[in-house]
Amino acid sequence: MPITDQVERWPATLLRVVLLIATVGGPLTNARAFDEGAAAGQSAPPAAAAGEGDATGKEAAKPAAPKPLPGIAPEVAPTTKDDYLRDQRRRVQELRRLQMTMTPQVLTDYQKVQRDFRSLLFQGDMPKQKDLETIKTGLKFMVLSLSDKDVQAVPLDFENAVKKLRNELGRAGAGKINPAAKAKFRELVMGETFTLLQGLMKHNLLARSAAIEVLQDLEVVPSTGGARLTMYDKVDDELVRIMMDKDQPDAVKVRVANTMVNYLEKADAIPQIQAAFARAVATELDKPFLDESYQVFLLATLEKVTIAREVVAPQQAIAICAAAKFLRNPSFELLPRCRAARVLGRAGYDAQMNFDVLAWATADLATETAFKFNQAQDKKDQKWVLCASYLYTAFHHWDRDEATGRPADALPKGFLNRADKSEVVREAYNSAIPLIHHMLFQTKGISRNDLGKLFQWVTANKPANLKFDPSCPPLAMPAANPPAQGGGGN
Repeated sequence: MPITDQVERWPATLLRVVLLIATVGGPLTNARAFDEGAAAGQSAPPAAAAGEGDATGKEAAKPAAPKPLPGIAPEVAPTTKDDYLRDQRRRVQELRRLQMTMTPQVLTDYQKVQRDFRSLLFQGDMPKQKDLETIKTGLKFMVLSLSDKDVQAVPLDFENAVKKLRNELGRAGAGKINPAAKAKFRELVMGETFTLLQGLMKHNLLARSAAIEVLQDLEVVPSTGGARLTMYDKVDDELVRIMMDKDQPDAVKVRVANTMVNYLEKADAIPQIQAAFARAVATELDKPFLDESYQVFLLATLEKVTIAREVVAPQQAIAICAAAKFLRNPSFELLPRCRAARVLGRAGYDAQMNFDVLAWATADLATETAFKFNQAQDKKDQKWVLCASYLYTAFHHWDRDEATGRPADALPKGFLNRADKSEVVREAYNSAIPLIHHMLFQTKGISRNDLGKLFQWVTANKPANLKFDPSCPPLAMPAANPPAQGGGGN
């Protein structure tokens, strides 16, 4: 029963992570002048040094312990979800209050070379030292503008500053005809920009977010004729580093997840890069208290991983292992668990995977989803449509291209296309689709009869061996739900 007229949509509930960055307070620090991408500090006066005395010979007081940097993780990790989310809000608020001001000299230096900077950037000739300094001066001004409090104070000015930098990066070397020479010049420009963007990761929340967004523009060889582009070779390492940094709040990491998706969609991501992304995301998904909207973004990243498994030992199927583990964890919210089911039918795969087990697990999750749908007071909540669409696309393609794996570097989508000879996969889909269809298009309860049929199939067809891949642990077995209670139809 194809449902090809449905379109995956992101509801407001999935953007609740914005709440983490919505609170604006008074300034945490005085405005600071910064240069070379870092805040300029002042040393303490000599008389304040530890162990020295004052004019009367009395020993000076010991210096106070330094205050922790804004936005960093607490020394003792939160032990409940409420405490975790409260701490995330605290960290984001601290980063939002952090203000910095670009030194006037940066603007003055840029104004002197502005015309030459744009000309050199377009021409794409490998610069001599003087011209290189001109290019550095221009890039420095454009990147540091993203952290300037006056620019950030006016949303349109900040948006234009981001656009201007991205446009200039796009036109770097545009006047160069020779592809190799153009790539060499662009690599130089992207390297200088990369270093400056790294500096922004120590600034406030808006600057960090902009830096992560611009990282995806550091293209050494832009896309032509539909071919995948080549990114600056340090971008992937930086994205993994930020994702693994405990002192970066989730409101920053969700931007990293989005940039990873864009990277995987457009860049020539070799297997080692894909594995590194998948490993970092899987580590995040193991954390117990993440907001469900952030979990959904992480799972969307896993879906874009096209390799079936690592190319080196232990050759683990990282994306599929992580998604299956997440799906079977009843402590997580239902919506991201349904999103994990979609990953199982769309991330990279190979012949070693047992789709009978994965299809059964997805049908089992469909039973749980339908049961909770019947219990829900608000059956018009958009999450039910989303859950149903995720379950559907775990089994089925959206369109004909997804069924066959076009374009050439894509993969067939859905269990039905990946294991088209499997009777178990077909039965799982046929048993689950009436309930999935109901949740997509209706807002009344599912009948006991329809829910009972799926429950009976899942119970009768539980695999004797829940191992679905040689590199992954067997599926966990959460407690089963009763087939039909509360709020159902006749």
